[in-house]
Amino acid sequence: MNESGRPNVYRVDHMADNPFDPTPSRALQMAREFPTGANRSDAANKLDYEGYLSPLVIQRFGRYMYEHQYEGARTSDNWQKGIPITEYLKSLLRHVLDLWLWHRGYGDAATETKEEALCAILFNTQGYLYELLKEKTKLLEEKTK
Repeated sequence: MNESGRPNVYRVDHMADNPFDPTPSRALQMAREFPTGANRSDAANKLDYEGYLSPLVIQRFGRYMYEHQYEGARTSDNWQKGIPITEYLKSLLRHVLDLWLWHRGYGDAATETKEEALCAILFNTQGYLYELLKEKTKLLEEKTK
């Protein structure tokens, strides 16, 4: 602990073992030492999921997903079993069209509300990205065999 009562800060080498780790492979990071002797790496070079996401959006998206589980006929993670990316893209574009109609003042021509369209866009975007990341992971695993 320094004279100002704040934790001491020092540098540590960080080696990323995970190919999806967003930090550079040999990033020099700052660490904090607390009065108790405990230490933690500095938050400056870490992803801030709490800041990137809105709890209001996540809550609304969760309600949307629950409403589309069709009375428990499928589990909440059913989509993770795999849906072809072409299906995600087709659905994404249908929902983007509805949002665009609302945005341009033609909401009466849309097939869903703005919130529904936005949640569906989020779902399809996430699903598409999930499939890409699954494939990327599979390719990385094959390279390391």
